[in-house]
Amino acid sequence: MWNSIVIGPLYNTLVWLVSHMNGSFGLAVIVLTILTRLILIPFSLQQYRAQAVQKKLAPMIEKIKRDFPNKADQNKAIMDLYTEHKANPFAGCLPMLVQLPILIGVYQVFWKPITENADKLYSGNILPSVINYSLFGMNLGESSVILAFLAGIFQFLQIYLSPAFNTEKKDPTDKTPTDPSASMMASMKYVLPVMIVVISFSLPASMAMYFIVSSLLTIGQDQLFLKK
Repeated sequence: MWNSIVIGPLYNTLVWLVSHMNGSFGLAVIVLTILTRLILIPFSLQQYRAQAVQKKLAPMIEKIKRDFPNKADQNKAIMDLYTEHKANPFAGCLPMLVQLPILIGVYQVFWKPITENADKLYSGNILPSVINYSLFGMNLGESSVILAFLAGIFQFLQIYLSPAFNTEKKDPTDKTPTDPSASMMASMKYVLPVMIVVISFSLPASMAMYFIVSSLLTIGQDQLFLKK
């Protein structure tokens, strides 16, 4: 089921793109990344709306935390607030849940040469006789230190510019306990890019190229949607 729903479509799309781009594996990886980001746009829009609602309710939630020291009363008041504003506190998680299977699928498609997955080809889809793994002078079929570090840098920029990871600095005079989730998000700014570098370096450079293009597209998407 996993192969038919995720791996099969990703792999066959990649093969079709390589075939229609004169055997250029690098260009096919870039276009495949763009296509996956387009699929995620509706879910991203939902995430932006959820973030806007959360930002609107944030001052009210902070007031509830100050007014209700008891945790049970505090949670009830916050849920009542969400109900009143018809907001779902978990709405922003859906895009991440949808993106995870795609990311795992891309990993499984890229981690070995494209010719070794030929058993997953659809009828009528044919591997090109010549495949060019070179892009900008780098072989995407092998690991690349340069692309791995670029993937980490662009991941950091994506997180740094993302509204989901950037919260207003807390007033030093505010004695309200720091939200654990906010602390976790702050630490992820540095942990996630390092993880991306390690993952990219341990895999063929096609995975790093996927991360780079995906980060660039996400940065542009964030700026465009947030302005609207």
